[in-house]
Amino acid sequence: MPVDKNFTDPILNTFRYMAKDLTDKKASGPAFDNMMATLATMEQLADQLNDIMSFNAEMVKQNLYNGFSNFFGEAYANLSKQMSSGGADDASLLAMTLKAYEGAIVNLKDVP
Repeated sequence: MPVDKNFTDPILNTFRYMAKDLTDKKASGPAFDNMMATLATMEQLADQLNDIMSFNAEMVKQNLYNGFSNFFGEAYANLSKQMSSGGADDASLLAMTLKAYEGAIVNLKDVP
């Protein structure tokens, strides 16, 4: 029996939102693919495990929280480089990252 969505959705929705943001911006490349594979693993764990403690423990054990964040940052940097003819500057990358996190915060407030 899967972990109750009332527990997993508030966790996974943040990552889903971040992935959707990059997908909507047509991101691509190895970092994006790895980020999406990491999210798929997270989703599988939520479906396979039966309690939130084992879900969280496995997420930490497999380094999925950090892995996703690292791949997200790399994919966003690559996207920024693609969008900017002269390469990504720190200010634009920071602005895009903050926008993604702000969207994640709004999503968390919608699903307490």
